[in-house]
Amino acid sequence: MNLVCSIEGPIGRITLDHPPLNILTRALLAELRSALADLEERPGLRVVVLAATGRHFSAGADVGEHLPPTYAELIPEFMDTIERVAAFPLPVVAAVHGRCLGGGFELAMAADVIVAGESATFGQPEIALGVTAPAACVLLPRRGFPGPAAELLFTGEPLSAAGARAGGFVQHVV
Repeated sequence: MNLVCSIEGPIGRITLDHPPLNILTRALLAELRSALADLEERPGLRVVVLAATGRHFSAGADVGEHLPPTYAELIPEFMDTIERVAAFPLPVVAAVHGRCLGGGFELAMAADVIVAGESATFGQPEIALGVTAPAACVLLPRRGFPGPAAELLFTGEPLSAAGARAGGFVQHVV
């Protein structure tokens, strides 16, 4: 198991549990899609919190799975997961701490609200590898201000939680 799913009253919680960096493997993404489908069927649920164990929310997708032959499956599965979080019929709150990079940031952006710890950092470092972040190219400008969104995508430089809040990507810093 790469994640833990629990329900407490009206609150569903999906916790990434693949420390230390909570890398988004194909297996973890499949578990996440399954957990979302299960929670969608639960009567009385009012909100889902997406969180993570360990020091970091997620450092993104598994780089090894970005290589042939698995990349042909990884990208569609990743995009399907992002779409399922974004289309979830109840509010989804991403509770972010530590590093939230690449696919991890894209996953958090698919939530309705991002609440970040003061020490959280956000970034889309894919550009350093000569590629763009597919979901971030759509989600960043929708979530935040166009200038900071473009800067994140074009430079790969990380943002502090306060910087992410100032750019409109994060709603609350705690």
